[in-house]
Formats: sequence, structure tokens, C-alpha cells
Amino acid sequence: MRSMVCYAPRVVTATAWIVAAATSACEKSPRPAPRSPVAASTPSESIPASTDSAPASLPAWDPAAGTMLLVRGDTPSAAWIVFPQYVDSALPDTVRFNLRPLRDAHVELQARNGTEDSAQVASLTSTTWVGDECIEWPRATVQRALNGAPPPDWSVAFVRGAVTPVPLDSIEGLSSPDSAHLAAELTRLASALPVPESRTFRSIPFAVRTAYLFNAAPGVEGVIADVVQKLNQEANPLEQHTLIVAERDSTHPDSTFRTVYHERTSGSEEKLETTEVLAAVRYSLSHRTALVLLRDGAESSAYALLERSERGTWRVRWTSVYTGC
Repeated sequence: MRSMVCYAPRVVTATAWIVAAATSACEKSPRPAPRSPVAASTPSESIPASTDSAPASLPAWDPAAGTMLLVRGDTPSAAWIVFPQYVDSALPDTVRFNLRPLRDAHVELQARNGTEDSAQVASLTSTTWVGDECIEWPRATVQRALNGAPPPDWSVAFVRGAVTPVPLDSIEGLSSPDSAHLAAELTRLASALPVPESRTFRSIPFAVRTAYLFNAAPGVEGVIADVVQKLNQEANPLEQHTLIVAERDSTHPDSTFRTVYHERTSGSEEKLETTEVLAAVRYSLSHRTALVLLRDGAESSAYALLERSERGTWRVRWTSVYTGC
């Protein structure tokens, strides 16, 4: 359950088309606390503090991403409506969602492989967040804009014109030699990262759980991967996940990847929060590349934007409120 420190009750009505900084007199503690990223150093600048230290506050949603985010539900026609203005560090005691502006709205569905399809919001199911009760995002049904048919497979959706898709090529789709080479590269990168204070996983080998290649910028190939270490204790199996973003010069075939961002989580196998990559996009206005992430825990989950700056550095720009119990 959420713990709260309340100074005065407040009711907020949300509208999907206006993204503003949420202010409230009643704050709810995050579940879990936002993580401060670790980024590997680049030749030209220093890097923020370690993710293994105290968490830092996260910046707000990027206006270049548009004014709303839809995330696919259990079927291609089902969607969660994520209101970007709500984050755990500034969540009012009561939230009522106004979904009228979303009725018949047009959105662009994005898939991991880079395909895009136009869709329309067909129906809406609202919800209200009250106190420390379990919470979930409002729901929508989406259909293809041209013929009303169920949409193809997709992962996230943005307002029309906000982004263009960037294909994510899974390591599983590579040839065996290329897959083995990429896995060896990722293991090398993970082994070269600063060692955390805890010695629990120091001698445990790395295994690549997921990895995706993508175009990070003109002439720059990127890879995002979840590299795992497992300690198979009978009573309490433990895992450590290292999320790595690395880049290389794609104009030189022999160039190697260098780590430009990483973060770690570790703990019990059953309770550990993991990170999944839902999509890669490029903002139409700023041309920055962003990765849409799902932070999935045992009892709660959140969404995040991991963005690349014009200078080639990566940071978590925004993390949504954690939903669940």
C-alpha cells in the first residue's frame, strides 16, 4: 500500500491534451523509489552519480513527445492511457480523469520492429485514484483509422505527428555468428563497468537476457541490452540486472561498442523489478531518439523515457507514476 504525508486534501481532474507540472499539497511516497542512472563516461564530459547511490529526482515529460502515451494492453485492441503529468513525487490525494478530449482521437501505433499504423480511440473506461488504494491507468479500445478493424501488433502509441518509429532488431533475429559476436561484446561491456560495493555477484558470469540494435543517430548504431547475473541459492535465488546502452560508429564496420549509459537492479528473483524495451522513436520536432521502457515489478509497474541528447549522452527524462498495489 502507498504511504502518504497529507497536508490538505486535493482533487485533480486530468485532461490528456494538456500536460502541466502537477502540484499538490498531498504527496505519496514512490513505489519503488525512482532510480538515478549510471552513465559511462565519454571523452568530452563527466557523468552523473552512480545509480547504486541515493536516488535523484527525475525531470518532467518531454513536450516533444506530444501530450499523451498509450500502451498496449492484453490484446491489440486494448490500451492503457498514460497521463504523463502524474509522477510518484507529486501525486495528488485524489485524481479524476476527464477522458472526453480523447474520444475519437487519432494516434499512431508503434511496434518494436519499427512498423507504424494509424488508429482511432473507439471507447474509453475511466477510473479514479483515491488515497492509498490500488491504482491503474484508464483504459481505451483502439481500432484502425481507415476501416475500423482491430489494429496489428503494437507496443506504444503517441499523438499523430509527434514521433517517427526507429526499428529495434532483436539479437534473436541475427545469424548465429552475429548473435554470438554481439553477446560477447555485451558481456565485455558489462564486465568493464564499475563494480558495485556489494560483492554478491562479483564472480557470477553474465548472460544476455534481451538485446536490440537500433539507429541511435545518423552514423551511430546503438544497442540496448539487459545483461543478467544469477545466484541460484536454494532458499533465496538472487539476480542482478544491468541495463546497458552502447554505441559505435556505424560508418566503420570494425568499430566496437562503448557504453554510454547503464543502470543496475538486484535482489530476490521473485521481487526484482525488471526493465523491458517497448519501442524506440525519434521526435519529429527535435529529432532526438528515445527509448520507451516498462519498469515491471512484482506488484507495481511504471513507464519511462530514456532519451539521447544532441551531445550523445543518455538520461532517463521521465518516469510515470507506479500503478498497482
